[in-house]
Amino acid sequence: MFFRRTRPGAARQHHSAYNIAATRRDRRTLEAGTSDSGQSGRHHHRTFSARRAALSDVTAFVADVCDAARIGREPSLRLRLLIEELFINTLDHGYRGDSEGPVEVAFEVGPDGIELTYEDAAPPYDPFAALSPPDEGAAVEDRRVGGLGVLLVAAMAEQVRYRRAGDRNRISLLIRAAR
Repeated sequence: MFFRRTRPGAARQHHSAYNIAATRRDRRTLEAGTSDSGQSGRHHHRTFSARRAALSDVTAFVADVCDAARIGREPSLRLRLLIEELFINTLDHGYRGDSEGPVEVAFEVGPDGIELTYEDAAPPYDPFAALSPPDEGAAVEDRRVGGLGVLLVAAMAEQVRYRRAGDRNRISLLIRAAR
């Protein structure tokens, strides 16, 4: 079951201004990197190596899924930002650098939006277990370093869920998407 996170208005305004890679150097067809569950292109899945060099492929995959599903620009940019945050956190905190470890990204496109499932085989860790907003009253140099990316993910997704599935960290997000 998903649980709902509150969405601060400031985070909403910030992410709508975020613009990732309007130009894509590599426009592979969607079918080349995904598996279709037979649901008219509603399910898309791809596995990546946990390497910084793969980040552009990961975000291009997300953009291709959104294009194929006729997802609007704003939800598409939001999904790319969410994936980028999760992927970089996996590299930096999960695998502790580039790794051949897997990162699996799956999308289920439905009438209510897109359900994103993100999995890695890094050591168990629930990034959403102890979320705490930054102390906005403190001077920037006195604030705790880190944690803002996870807060951003929680604020931008409609619903967030973490669970350990076997040897995998599984994060599920629901993004409302206008078509």
